Amino acid sequence: MGSANVAGGDLAAGLHRVTLGMGILHGYRRQGIGTCLLDRAIEWCRGEPSIVWLDLGVFDDNLPAQALYRKSGFEEIGKTPDRWRIDGHRIVQTEMTLRVD
Repeated sequence: MGSANVAGGDLAAGLHRVTLGMGILHGYRRQGIGTCLLDRAIEWCRGEPSIVWLDLGVFDDNLPAQALYRKSGFEEIGKTPDRWRIDGHRIVQTEMTLRVD
C-alpha cells in the first residue's frame, strides 16, 4: 500500500542531510497512510543525532503531496526542470527540506 525510506549520501561530509523517498499506491491515497509514514520518518530522523536535514523531491504537479509536506513543516527550496521524463512528458521536481535537529 505504501512505503518510505531515508537514505544518506556516499560521502561522510554530507551525512547530516538525508533524503526521504515515499510512495503510496493510488488506491490507498487520502487515507492517512502518507501522514503516518511521514510522521514516522521525521520521528526516526529526529532520534538520530547526526541528522540535521531531511530532504525530498516531489513532482511539481503533485499538489496534495506538497500540501502534506508543508503541513509537516517542509519548505520549498527550489525546482529542478526536466528532472524526470515519463511517457514523453518532462516533469519538474520541487525540492523541499525540513530541519529535524
